Amino acid sequence: MKPTVAEAEGAGIWLLQDGEPLPIDDSPRLMRTGDLARRLLDAGYSVTWWTSRFDHQRKIFRTYPSVFCPLGPRYTVALLEGPGYGRNMSWQRVRHYRSIAAHFSGLAGTLCKPALVLGSYPSAELCDAGRCYARRQHVPFIVDIRDPWPDIFRYYLPTGLGWILLPALWYYRRKIRAIARDATSIVAVSRAMLEWGIGYSRRARAELDQVFPIGFRRHPQDRKIVVPERFTETDPLVCLFATTCGKSYDGKLLIDAARILTVAGDHRVRFVVTGDGEMRSQWIAHAKGLTCVNFTGWIPDAELEAHFRAAHLGLVLLKGGIVRFWLGNKIFEYLSAFLGVVNDVVGEPAEIVSSRDVGINVDRQNPESLAQGLRALADDPGCVRRYMENARRSFKMEFDREAIEAKYLEYLRGVILIHRKQNQGTQR
Repeated sequence: MKPTVAEAEGAGIWLLQDGEPLPIDDSPRLMRTGDLARRLLDAGYSVTWWTSRFDHQRKIFRTYPSVFCPLGPRYTVALLEGPGYGRNMSWQRVRHYRSIAAHFSGLAGTLCKPALVLGSYPSAELCDAGRCYARRQHVPFIVDIRDPWPDIFRYYLPTGLGWILLPALWYYRRKIRAIARDATSIVAVSRAMLEWGIGYSRRARAELDQVFPIGFRRHPQDRKIVVPERFTETDPLVCLFATTCGKSYDGKLLIDAARILTVAGDHRVRFVVTGDGEMRSQWIAHAKGLTCVNFTGWIPDAELEAHFRAAHLGLVLLKGGIVRFWLGNKIFEYLSAFLGVVNDVVGEPAEIVSSRDVGINVDRQNPESLAQGLRALADDPGCVRRYMENARRSFKMEFDREAIEAKYLEYLRGVILIHRKQNQGTQR
């Protein structure tokens, strides 16, 4: 029998996640942890979200005056202290994660223990600190795998320089082995990442090991699907590339494809690249002379929403080691806005695109393939409309984050209930 909401009331859940936008940020677009926290609060839980004062997206420090930010009678955001970092792939980031993990370990023992600890991986350090705390306090610990560190690191270095990573590989593999081994259960955002985590646990998959896709939340209002009878230079096919401008996003591929279309005299496709990050200046330099590519930089949520509503297609263009495991929120974010999808990631993302008939798959790192695919779509507005309508249907049936969160919540309740029953059994 499923536990009721009443059984959950008063129970505390700790969420360990660094890197997502926070409710205290300006115009935040809450992601997996932020949305799950709201769902838990609605179900009667108390929530403490352990995170960092450092804003990963904008590389600035939050200025809230204390560590603990109360957002209501049962909701607290804890801003752990670290030195920050300028580049995502850097030893400074490791140092930052070690600092916030140490800060967590120093504070955690001063608070009432929760009913469950849910640690996002990465950060490996904060997740590992949560594992250690949960073991000491005899509370269930779940690891939620979002990124397969360190096995993707080598894909971001030039060939022959892999030896530089040997210390990091040893360090993080030791972390993930301990985390996966001691976790009450493992959850992940994709099948590939779940299998990766279970591999490090050195055990068979158990019933509690589950996949919960990131999905995406509903937009405030359904957009109207408007596709012209013919795409032209003045009424173009609009492609949105929503990014953080990090090294995993293949902005160069987009620009090369845009240049191929421009050189061929095809001006029916316009590209909008949102976000800010370490690769943005390089992309802008590479796009010099192209009038069909618009870089917005970081923009508030309302302005970004307007770009989603104006686009026809969303571009999923990734590179590096993450593509072996990736099933991130971007594809679901596009579907939530009823955008057709142009995808270059093999595996689960390609399966979603093809099986739901929501877009096209193109060859990775092949600008000719991308340009050819976009040219074909510019020739066929009816096909674009079909993809957008199928995106609307697929999102509402399968990838609405509220539906995913409801299942995740029931899952967490079940883990807590199982743990309580086991404890009651040992106390008799």
